[in-house]
Amino acid sequence: MCVKLPQDLKIASLHGHSDRSDGFNQVFQNADAAQTKGLYGIGITDHGTCSGLVAHSVNCKERSLLPVLGCEFYIRVPAYMNEQSDNSKSGRYHITVLSSGKQGYDRLIALDNMSHVNMERVRGVKYPIATFDMLKEVAGEGLIVLTGCVASVTFHSEITIAFEYINFLTKTFGKQNVYAELQSHVISSGLNSYERPLILSEKFDLKTVWSNDFHAATEADLPLLEIFTKATKGYSFTAGYIQSPEEMFEEAIRTIGYEAALKAFSGIDEIVRKIEADGVVEFKHHFELPPADKEVELLIEFWHNALQKDLNNAN
Repeated sequence: MCVKLPQDLKIASLHGHSDRSDGFNQVFQNADAAQTKGLYGIGITDHGTCSGLVAHSVNCKERSLLPVLGCEFYIRVPAYMNEQSDNSKSGRYHITVLSSGKQGYDRLIALDNMSHVNMERVRGVKYPIATFDMLKEVAGEGLIVLTGCVASVTFHSEITIAFEYINFLTKTFGKQNVYAELQSHVISSGLNSYERPLILSEKFDLKTVWSNDFHAATEADLPLLEIFTKATKGYSFTAGYIQSPEEMFEEAIRTIGYEAALKAFSGIDEIVRKIEADGVVEFKHHFELPPADKEVELLIEFWHNALQKDLNNAN
């Protein structure tokens, strides 16, 4: 296939994971892959944690990449919406939230903190859970919501629940900040990750974006990811790796056709430009490991300075 992506579009891989959740690679490896593949920017949306975002941002800036800061939260819907579904037997769904600017980042962290207070423990695994009330509380300038992967409420067995969910998102965050997320995955049950979002996009007049929900930095990492996941979690799943804009576009065309693909990549470009316009968050504190032969010396100096500061404050 040789259909060229318009050169004026700024393309980032918006939805992906690092080893802070169920990705295989560290954030610097993801940034390396994104730079090699010629992406304009790259996002990290780890499950239930924002712990990798500072390192992700620093590594992106070192490589002249736009850092997209987000999180794929676990969420429970209100009981009246029928908590369990074929795509979520546990009733824990996924929702992907991106931030733009300082306000958006602060709201994202606030939601992350709230969800960690509302922790569920299942067979030794901890799940920080967001709720509709939490989403209402943090909603505002700087938050962008993607309808998410096949584990989202978007794919609820009862399509009317999906309709109600989209109504809630657009009312809470504003329709201009909600994007129908399209992916190419086909799950073993036959469920695919693009038909339902396309239906919702048309019904609710939502803009679309394309993502591949990467869990590995490179294609060569995929077999390692599968081994790692089976060893640590006991199952394997369909996962993507970081692709170039052209590779992403070709996959999108094969999956949903040229016109739909172009609209989805225009949606990516819109989000990227919004993040740039709102301003990339500056993280001033970035610590690097000291040389091994200086560790003890520097540690003593650090504690001496901290003690002196405490004594000065006491006086």
